[in-house]
Amino acid sequence: MKFDPNGKLIARPFHKFLSLGEKRPVQEEPWDVSHAVLDKLDGSMIHPAIAGDEMVFMTRMGISARAICCVRHWSTTKMGKH
Repeated sequence: MKFDPNGKLIARPFHKFLSLGEKRPVQEEPWDVSHAVLDKLDGSMIHPAIAGDEMVFMTRMGISARAICCVRHWSTTKMGKH
């Protein structure tokens, strides 16, 4: 969770998740339950946060160069246009 300097909650990103086989052998994964399979593009999780009165995007390290790059990419693709 992320808080501003006054202690107000500004973001609640997803918990860290592990790659397949990172903690246990692939054979021990619970394959008998439903799974959502998603692409893990670069390992950085970008999430929104409210900083001041505006929504910004951050990584776990805050407003980083990676987060800014992702926002620029998103805003220039069809996904960013409504």
